[in-house]
Amino acid sequence: PQPFDARHRPPVPAWQNRAMTMPPHATAPSPLGSLAEQGVALIRRRARALLAVSVIFGLPGTLLSVASVLPLAATLQRLVPDGTAETLPPLDERAVREIGLGLLIVVAGSIGSGILGSLTALAVTRIVADDRQGAPVSARAAARGAIGRALPAIGLSVVTTIAIGGTWLAGGMLAYLLATAGGAPTSGGPLVFAALAILVALVAATVVAGIRWSMAGPAIALTADGPLAALRRSWRLTAGHGLRILVVLAGTAVVTGVLGSLASEIGGLVITDLIATPLGLADAAEKIVAATREHA
Repeated sequence: PQPFDARHRPPVPAWQNRAMTMPPHATAPSPLGSLAEQGVALIRRRARALLAVSVIFGLPGTLLSVASVLPLAATLQRLVPDGTAETLPPLDERAVREIGLGLLIVVAGSIGSGILGSLTALAVTRIVADDRQGAPVSARAAARGAIGRALPAIGLSVVTTIAIGGTWLAGGMLAYLLATAGGAPTSGGPLVFAALAILVALVAATVVAGIRWSMAGPAIALTADGPLAALRRSWRLTAGHGLRILVVLAGTAVVTGVLGSLASEIGGLVITDLIATPLGLADAAEKIVAATREHA
């Protein structure tokens, strides 16, 4: 075999050349009061690139999520036209098969939309990092970088889901066993109190994990870390900043929830009243809008 020659190493794509951009440990944070101002300024500067990656990844993910619930919704509406479980007829083999297929489509759509959502987050993270470093910002480079880091991002989702889901499964089973060991849970007693304490501890552990692992996604986007290395890096970066991160995450959730609901209402009015009704598609449009609101 020929000896390795570093001069003949294949060129590294530009987005990978800028990959190692996260510090290994926590740095001085920005003041909370300036975060919103910085975010608005960033959106103004990079609106085109942010919109482009949202259209490339985010919009298809939303449409896929909405479309995946329509077959199941149509089946349930046919079986229960008045929307009450009391009128549910006996399910024959065809109905069971249709419901099962509808559930499979919902699961597949959720997985697909989740992957596209992860790609959106990766691309947006790349844009934000390039902007802060004064590097050239390109929606194409951000999208390519997101696709290149898709597998570690999926692995991160699998690892965190197993960790949190497994913890809740084990803790929930233990709480149930304790609550029912002394008879009916309504009778109270130390075992029931212990079960409630376990549930409170599970909620607290989930919140702490969400805070301390909140930088794992950016670590995947901006470094060559794998899922476990990204979680360890996130744990180091968030040390001593838990309350600040909780405030930022909670504020972001409230703002995005309000804006998402407002956009859903406006979009529903536009689609149903101005587009679908003149075309005679009002019923179909109302179903799509209702599914979109449930997704939001």
